[in-house]
Amino acid sequence: MAAYTIVALLIAPTFTGEFGMAPLSAHFFVFYAAILSGITPPIAIAVVVTTGIAGSNFWRTALEALKLGMPLFVLPFTFLYNPEIVTGGFNAGTAGSGLIVLLGAVAITHGLNCAPKPFGIPSPLSYGARGLYVALGIFAMVWPATVPRIGAAVVALVLIAAQTGLPRFREIGAAVNQK
Repeated sequence: MAAYTIVALLIAPTFTGEFGMAPLSAHFFVFYAAILSGITPPIAIAVVVTTGIAGSNFWRTALEALKLGMPLFVLPFTFLYNPEIVTGGFNAGTAGSGLIVLLGAVAITHGLNCAPKPFGIPSPLSYGARGLYVALGIFAMVWPATVPRIGAAVVALVLIAAQTGLPRFREIGAAVNQK
């Protein structure tokens, strides 16, 4: 993996020396940054291959890849602010922290890919509702203190449950699945 080698040689020493990051956290950070170059334009080699196979539009496919990969862009910052995830070994604390990160990723993904009108809100305001999901997810993934992260994850899950549990959305989902 040439991209990781270059980034690890140039950036990781700065993270460990200047910013005092744990070496493993720094290398996980740069590893994810190198991996994500595969779906991020202008390189986006995975998107190029995918559009060639599917015969689709490059920019639309790149946008969908970015929307689906958004939690992966936040994950390296999780390693920065919550290093126990990669350096703490496996115990109840790291498992709990990993679960909170997972729930934050679900909130981000839901916010970027949920129904066109969450809660039946008209289009301009629906972007605010989607932004709230994304903000709660980022907060749950990155914030250094555990209790606020749990709170953000719980709020996001309650909102997702309320949105998907409404009878109106079940009817819309059934209508879409019948087509």
